[in-house]
Amino acid sequence: MKIVNTPYRETKCEIIKGLTEYFAKQYHENIKDPDIPQILRKEFSLSAVEDNTTLGQICASVDYVNLSATIEDLYVDPEKRRGGIGQQLVAEYEKTAKKEGCVMSFVDTTKASAPTFYEKQGYQLIGTIPDFPITGDVYYRYYKWLGK
Repeated sequence: MKIVNTPYRETKCEIIKGLTEYFAKQYHENIKDPDIPQILRKEFSLSAVEDNTTLGQICASVDYVNLSATIEDLYVDPEKRRGGIGQQLVAEYEKTAKKEGCVMSFVDTTKASAPTFYEKQGYQLIGTIPDFPITGDVYYRYYKWLGK
């Protein structure tokens, strides 16, 4: 056996079809072949701007296969924090994710960042990893249902 590089989209489609067949057998259900979207993943970003000054930014991605979106990065100017900018960016991100067909949102953060901020936005803790990414810190994974 050897491990080789393969085209991403072709491989992803084969995996999705294989998993669909596997789960159909596992759950004894007749699951139709999945409709694999033309675009599997999309990235987008939003910025909060006032008087040509960037106050905060968010980068995110949409996974069209799993109908989910992920906040990859969120930053608000330290002098502008606690003014609702982050909340508005997350709200607009969620609105955009819903328009893209997403029903679930994910975000990763650390103790040094903003876990309580995401909890206030309605995110639920999935789990933590202690001492990651550095000793003494904690890595958090959150989710939020966006609705159907």
